[in-house]
Amino acid sequence: MINMMPPGRFVTLALAFVFLAGCKDESLVSSPSKPIDYASIGTISYSKHVQPIFDQSCNSSGCHNAAFGAGGLLLDSWQHLLLGSPAGAQVVSGNTFMSHMMRHINKDTTLSPVSSPSMPLGRDDLPDETVRFIARWIDEGAKNDDGALPFASRPAGMMLATNQSSDLIAVVDVASNLVMRYVKVGSQVSGTTLGAPHHVRADLHGAFFYVTMIQTQELWKFSASDFTFIAKMPVPPFPADVILTPGGDTAFVTNFSTVPQAAVMIDTRTMQILKTYTVPSALRPFISFSHGALLSRDGKYFYTINQGSGNMLRIELATDAMDIVALDTAGALTSAIQPYLADESPDGRYLYVSGYGTNDVRIVDTQSDPLRAALAVPVGGTNPSRPLHVHVSPDGQYLVSANQGSDDVTIIRTSDFTREANIANVGRQPHGLQFTPDGAYLYVSCENRVEAVPPHHPTTGSKGISFITVIDFAQRRIIRKIEVGGFAAGLSFSPNTGTGGL
Repeated sequence: MINMMPPGRFVTLALAFVFLAGCKDESLVSSPSKPIDYASIGTISYSKHVQPIFDQSCNSSGCHNAAFGAGGLLLDSWQHLLLGSPAGAQVVSGNTFMSHMMRHINKDTTLSPVSSPSMPLGRDDLPDETVRFIARWIDEGAKNDDGALPFASRPAGMMLATNQSSDLIAVVDVASNLVMRYVKVGSQVSGTTLGAPHHVRADLHGAFFYVTMIQTQELWKFSASDFTFIAKMPVPPFPADVILTPGGDTAFVTNFSTVPQAAVMIDTRTMQILKTYTVPSALRPFISFSHGALLSRDGKYFYTINQGSGNMLRIELATDAMDIVALDTAGALTSAIQPYLADESPDGRYLYVSGYGTNDVRIVDTQSDPLRAALAVPVGGTNPSRPLHVHVSPDGQYLVSANQGSDDVTIIRTSDFTREANIANVGRQPHGLQFTPDGAYLYVSCENRVEAVPPHHPTTGSKGISFITVIDFAQRRIIRKIEVGGFAAGLSFSPNTGTGGL
């Protein structure tokens, strides 16, 4: 993990979630004697137009200058500002509403949420026109003097997370663990109906990513290099999960409903449906609410994980032949297991399926006949643990479950399917999981519905928050909790494709 904090910026854990505090010098004049006509400024130059605001009110003795660095935040340069503080990103390129700094200098909840304490601390508030000018700079990308966007280069890649109740995709720079962007979807783009982005999947080449909008019944496609919207298509009735072939030219989307359609195959180049997988009449009594999607590593099979019927549907892609994978260890074709998502061992031998209804993970040996779960491994520190996502480490040695009900993550050794560890207090309602490609870090999305865990600072006007927790996997240790938009759910890693930036 690349540490982007400059020397001398380390603060104690007691300050880890402090934003702006400790400004003591109140002798400075809070605004220029002659007001600046911000409306007359065309192209914004950071050093000419934005930095002087911070120099006047914030970058001074006892505040956010290099000597003191209140709250671990420096406001003496564009780079330091964008590197944020131990509390996380303070400015998010292109999104004033989600930029934490704005919460402390702004008083208008239509512009951004408002948090205490108000900044500059102990001085006159920044004039409204100054605040709105900073907001304009952020919304135009928070560019430097050369017109470069922050985090245009992300050498360690980025983590994408759906914020289901905010109609946003949070984009986290893996090198710094800072929120670098929010991609707007659904009602954030147009209309008033919540789109509810449920799952996100990036291709292996860092070219595109795809989002299932379960409420508005669509699949959206974006560029992973500059986050521009490419296209969207209807995928009725309720698209849940999306998975891609290794080349990225084909996607499979599951259907979370009781209708005969279990999933569709999509040409991602044209965003057209290539095939609809309709469950044969003989199997329809056994298949309902297909949620998770899994493509076997050899490309031979596509699986739907059927939450309503408690089993899996296996589709042989060469022939479209379908059969049922029983998750009941006794072989019953339906069950109350309520499976949510699945993953596969690197050699393709085993399938791992979360049992939300039975508080365990089901292990399926694909070489067994008949095909059914051979083992159920209990997970979570307490019951009901309600596991949602399961994820295999890149080396295949560990299986991890995100336990929504017990606020923890369980680690299982795949060599003997025994529980090795339980990482407690990862966040409220863990949902999604994603390893970095080297297996060094595990990211966990935590729903935090109805803000069971409040924001770090008292806030009004918020549309809800949730968290992404970062775990040093070798140390089995939580190293960061990142505040993002409401109801974090799906996670996906995208490799670096950008250049320039910080």
